[in-house]
Amino acid sequence: MSLENDEALSLNFRSEEEIEDVDPDELKPDPNQPRQTWTEEVLNDIKKMAETFLVQGVIEPVEVDENNIIIRGERRWRAAIIVKHEKGVESFRLPIKRKMGLSPKEKFERQLTDDAHRKDMNPIDRAWAYTSAIVNINTGEYHTINELKGMDKSNLLILLGLSQGGSGYLSGQSELSRRTGIPQPTISHYLKLIHLPESLQRQVNDGVISLSTGAFLADSCYDKLWDIISLWISLQEDRVTENQVREMLNIFDPIGADIRLTDYPDKLDLLMLRAGKSRKTLEEWKKSVNELIEEIKREREESQRRQIENAFKALDEPPKDSNSTPEPLSETDKLLKELVNQRVPIEEARKIIEERIKDEPPVQPSQIQTSKPTTYLTSTTAALIHCPKCGAGIDLTKLPEFLEKTRSRKN
Repeated sequence: MSLENDEALSLNFRSEEEIEDVDPDELKPDPNQPRQTWTEEVLNDIKKMAETFLVQGVIEPVEVDENNIIIRGERRWRAAIIVKHEKGVESFRLPIKRKMGLSPKEKFERQLTDDAHRKDMNPIDRAWAYTSAIVNINTGEYHTINELKGMDKSNLLILLGLSQGGSGYLSGQSELSRRTGIPQPTISHYLKLIHLPESLQRQVNDGVISLSTGAFLADSCYDKLWDIISLWISLQEDRVTENQVREMLNIFDPIGADIRLTDYPDKLDLLMLRAGKSRKTLEEWKKSVNELIEEIKREREESQRRQIENAFKALDEPPKDSNSTPEPLSETDKLLKELVNQRVPIEEARKIIEERIKDEPPVQPSQIQTSKPTTYLTSTTAALIHCPKCGAGIDLTKLPEFLEKTRSRKN
């Protein structure tokens, strides 16, 4: 598209001394502005703005500092660049208004005021913008978003005011809410997003999960669980709700569970590998998790058994630095060895022993029988015969008789 008079594209603001028309190529965007990402939606709007400039010119001047770095109006500048370079209007000029002597902190605050209510700013950009604003409020010092992103997490939490009970964190949110008109709970939700891994941050930006769901995941999830949840979300056809996420987390990390998969990161990797790209229902995930937990139980039981068997082998062997015969096993060790030989599961043995001793009077230290303190059996035996009443070990000489009675009742 061309015009008969290219000069008409720039309105004449020369009646005001502080406004001038410049070549858009002379201006530079601010790399530290709150908006770090330009989505396809925003870029399309800028193209439409360029079409409008071809007809009407630029009505509102772009605000720049003394170094021609844009403070406010980057959209207009980008549209002007399109008019000049893509539409071929070489003489296009952009009206600017200079704001001299502003500090980096003041520039950022002016930019944030512009962006705070724009719906097309992506959630993660907004999260970091709010983070930077609260750091500025709490410390009185300006830190760029890129500085904060590269900062050690513990130092960032201090700057946010999360030390000493978090009073600075809350007061910073309240002040930012007052300045921008954004509700404090909304600001709080956005701040939590910076703690999510990149995979989940992308899913928040893409609208696959909502702001509130992302904030919930930041509060309730961590490490490998994030990877699992992100994989699961990526395989869903529809947007995942917060309730669905809660159900999924309860499958992987139920409250009060004896075995927590988060303690077995290699098993979580195996689960993800087995899942592949298949789209499973929550019930199917639950079945897979339960199968994996049973596998862990079997492996743990076998590992305990091997450790105890190896300890007995060591006790049966004479010391390497002596020709003497092995020291006889104590009654406690003999009983434990009998349990191992009978293949009584360790956890079952623990329950049987606890049942046996619950009605016994407290045991005095003088009654305690111990095995060699240098063997693995000491800690294992203590774990098995720990007395809930006195915190000490007990004499297990009556255990075989009790086990026999227990088996008879079962039969």
